[in-house]
Amino acid sequence: MTIAPFWPAFVVAAAALVWMLLLVARGRRDRRTWRRLAAVVLVLAMSLRPAFGTTRAEAQASDLDVLLLVDRTLSMAAEDYDGGRTRMEGVKSDIKQLMTTYAGARFAVMSFTHESYLEVAFTSDTAAVQSFVDVMLPVERAYGAGSRVDVAVEHATELLDRVTKQQPDRRRVVVYLGDGEQTSKDARTSFAALKPSLSGALVLGYGTREGGRMKSSPGSSSYVYDDTTSKEALSVIDETTLKQIAEELGGSYAHRSAPGGTISLQVTSGSGGLQSAGPLTARNDLTWALALVLLIPVLWELWETATSARATRRFVSGIETS
Repeated sequence: MTIAPFWPAFVVAAAALVWMLLLVARGRRDRRTWRRLAAVVLVLAMSLRPAFGTTRAEAQASDLDVLLLVDRTLSMAAEDYDGGRTRMEGVKSDIKQLMTTYAGARFAVMSFTHESYLEVAFTSDTAAVQSFVDVMLPVERAYGAGSRVDVAVEHATELLDRVTKQQPDRRRVVVYLGDGEQTSKDARTSFAALKPSLSGALVLGYGTREGGRMKSSPGSSSYVYDDTTSKEALSVIDETTLKQIAEELGGSYAHRSAPGGTISLQVTSGSGGLQSAGPLTARNDLTWALALVLLIPVLWELWETATSARATRRFVSGIETS
């Protein structure tokens, strides 16, 4: 048997135990006191985190940093992905697949509209990344200010330069997810500035040549209209631009029209960023079993409290009617 105390909980539980023992010593020995004493003892035992033996599990480690550059312009709301779903739904599905394929890597999310935003800094906590991705939406029309496919280049270059200096031994890749559509008439900046920091790159394109119509905001029933034609606006994928971005990054391009399939990163000097860390030992924690036992006095306490409250209401109601 081993213990690994969680000290904040242990100190609070120990103080509560001392208080309960004082009450018992002073003569308070009714059923409620014994029940609460038992609950405190169980919480104290849980705070010690008891365990027996060890178990072995195969783990994976990675030296790979994956920067996700995500297009959140209004055009990503176009409904021409997988039979009527939005392009953004395709982006979410593919990010989830990437995090599964490259488990153990660190991920960062940088989104862009008319500006770029570092939404999630590099982290191995894929749950944090997934939490952001789950709620990620294209910008609404009212807040749109045009789009540039290259708006994140400077910000991404600064980020990669910084992490390269901090951890030069790690490999870094960029995954660009967008439709390549640019409404700004300014000349596009090359993505080549990112290439020296990268061990690989992948551009994923969304949309169709026929184009897709876009709702003005999530949940809206109205679609965006083109003011010049008075017809529903259509967003069309620009694969020429996307392929150029892939070439500038020194990576590959893939068109994504439905979930599934293989999304593969060509990473230099390694096996795709996944490396076995070998077997790890873990404790067989008993805290969960103590938590189940703790339910007994807790539910008992809740039942008696509810019963007492109901009896009090009946008593007060009887007084008021008499």
